[in-house]
Amino acid sequence: MPPELDGIVYRVVQESLTNIVRHSDATHVRIAVRVEGRCVSVDVVDDGRPGREPDVVDGPAPSAGYGLAGMAERVHALGGTFRAGRTGSGFAVGATLPLGSAVPT
Repeated sequence: MPPELDGIVYRVVQESLTNIVRHSDATHVRIAVRVEGRCVSVDVVDDGRPGREPDVVDGPAPSAGYGLAGMAERVHALGGTFRAGRTGSGFAVGATLPLGSAVPT
């Protein structure tokens, strides 16, 4: 995986886990990083409190915290998509990035 993508995937997982520890009281967390075709995807799903934030699809909601906004900004800078929101039993964060991504100059 290109170093730029490696760093973004790491930051999405890191910030998601930080949010889980701070806000969710989760007992289980699932982290999945997959390369599918010409994309890499990362998903972090917990079973804790769903959170107060509205669902986010391809960008942060106006009231989203700095963590979600920062993740979305990093993902979008490389041409990817970002989503975050409540699930039936917790909260999920996901990002999909094209493998041909390069940091814009």
